[in-house]
Amino acid sequence: MNQTNKEGLISYLLMDGKKVNESWETLSKTFGFNNGESARNCWKAYRNNHLNKTQIDNHYEKALDIIEEFEQKINTEKGTASTTFLSSKEVLTVDEIYKECKMDPTKWVMTQIWHKKRAMGFVYSADFKLKDKEDELLPKLLDNYKTSYKPIDEKDFIQNNKYENPTCMVLSLPDLHLDKLTVDLVTAEQSVKNYEAVLEKLLYKCYSSHFIDEIVFVLGNDFYHTDSLHNTTTKGTPLFVNTEWDKAYEMGFELLIKCISKVKQFCNKLRIILIPGNHSVTKEFYLAHGLEMYFKSDKNITFDRSKLDQKVYKYGETLLCFSHGNNVNDKLPLVFSTTFYKEWGECKYKEIILGDKHHNTEKLFSSQGESNGIRMRILPSLSGTDQWHQDNLFVNAIQSGIALVYDYKKGKCSEFEERI
Repeated sequence: MNQTNKEGLISYLLMDGKKVNESWETLSKTFGFNNGESARNCWKAYRNNHLNKTQIDNHYEKALDIIEEFEQKINTEKGTASTTFLSSKEVLTVDEIYKECKMDPTKWVMTQIWHKKRAMGFVYSADFKLKDKEDELLPKLLDNYKTSYKPIDEKDFIQNNKYENPTCMVLSLPDLHLDKLTVDLVTAEQSVKNYEAVLEKLLYKCYSSHFIDEIVFVLGNDFYHTDSLHNTTTKGTPLFVNTEWDKAYEMGFELLIKCISKVKQFCNKLRIILIPGNHSVTKEFYLAHGLEMYFKSDKNITFDRSKLDQKVYKYGETLLCFSHGNNVNDKLPLVFSTTFYKEWGECKYKEIILGDKHHNTEKLFSSQGESNGIRMRILPSLSGTDQWHQDNLFVNAIQSGIALVYDYKKGKCSEFEERI
């Protein structure tokens, strides 16, 4: 290619601009370039080296040479896309924009659109993000929702009247990771069965030994393994799964409807507390919201489903303190005592109950166990070992669930364990 061809292209564009129906391939053939990209790069180099912003704007007012007819960038990892195109129409419908951008409206949602008039037409630019269909689950679930749940009649309660002292049962089965791919290939269906079986056996063990007046049932705590349709945690860490994201959500929702309905038969008052884990914060929030709507007709079932990481429940002389356990847990006694100072001061006994570590312990941290009347402990997990834990030798943890029972006046009085 000789200098005349370069100068000819530049002179042509400076004088007349690139027409709406004129491609870079056409210009490359006219001025002797090897291909359209070479012609385009020649113009870009001249523009960047010889024209200031004012000159560029003046030339672009009479020519649509800012872009080619269609440009698109898609970031599959982040689930974002940006598209720029030329149009002779000033006003486009949403459907026309999707069509011009070559984006599927069932998969992508437009987050921003703008256009600017030029001498030969209009330059449009649109930004998109992948639809996170989890965002659609909650509205679909709650729009005009009518629950089929009916509160249990008092005569149908299952309570052991041989005992007089009222107690509160704490039922927390953290770190199920329902959709996790384990090294022994446990299915999501089997995880559901394990959870339900352990919950039932713990209920019956507590029932046989106590008069259960109240039950605190803890949700969240990494109930799900992933938080997005891209199979990542809330922070974006990629994971291996054993089922699709939507199927896992529905399986978990149906499981907890069944479990809450069963748990309610064993107590006069049921308190359900959401504790956000670190794997699936948003998905578990939607889960708790949907469950609250399902059981809203039962005034004896109450929910604490805020997004707060730490929550408390006062039962008689005991303050039950809950957190997931993925932070600096040695700081929790101070955090709970200053955040919930009123409840803290009213109770003789303080119990901090955690998950996250996938095994049962009271001696993992320096302040773990009992100190100055405050007890902190970690509950085990029902989840099996995945490849990451196996590679790092975090293996052979006993898969089990633990139920704790508290006397109204004397604090903790019993503990029951059920293993898979």
